[in-house]
Amino acid sequence: MKNFKPFYRGLAEKEHSQHEITVGNYTTKHFYMCGSAQTVMNKNANVKGAEELTRLQDDFYKLEKEVMDAGSATDEQKETARNMYNEIMKRAGEIGLADDIDDYMLQHINSIEKGDPEPGFGRTDVKESLYLNIARKKARIARGSGEKMRKVGSKGAPKSKDFERAAQTAKS
Repeated sequence: MKNFKPFYRGLAEKEHSQHEITVGNYTTKHFYMCGSAQTVMNKNANVKGAEELTRLQDDFYKLEKEVMDAGSATDEQKETARNMYNEIMKRAGEIGLADDIDDYMLQHINSIEKGDPEPGFGRTDVKESLYLNIARKKARIARGSGEKMRKVGSKGAPKSKDFERAAQTAKS
């Protein structure tokens, strides 16, 4: 029987490639794990040191993907993730991007270390509804995640057009 694995691997790589970014001479491979990272690093691609910071985050998301696929993190993966997180935040501080990445990186380290939010929560390569995301966040808050719902009109909060689009897709 013919092996179709390379064909399917090619499809998966093509699907992920539309969720990746290029910063300097580096194109990410695992940024599909975090939409916020795509936005922030794209916006700051010309900042000196952004390419190295992007590489570090990409390695972190690779580890998170491995944890997601396994279902939970080993103690060794948790330690590795913590060390990577500390290095990412140190480098981000050096180039003035710590405030920009702190919120999403904190959620990703908690995802690996505590499983809350669930590993893979920020993926952009899977379609999820706005309402499902809101419900999941409310459930995490109810469990004591420490997250807060964003205020209407605040940075990162869904806009009215997002709700309109979600209503249209819910109908179809």
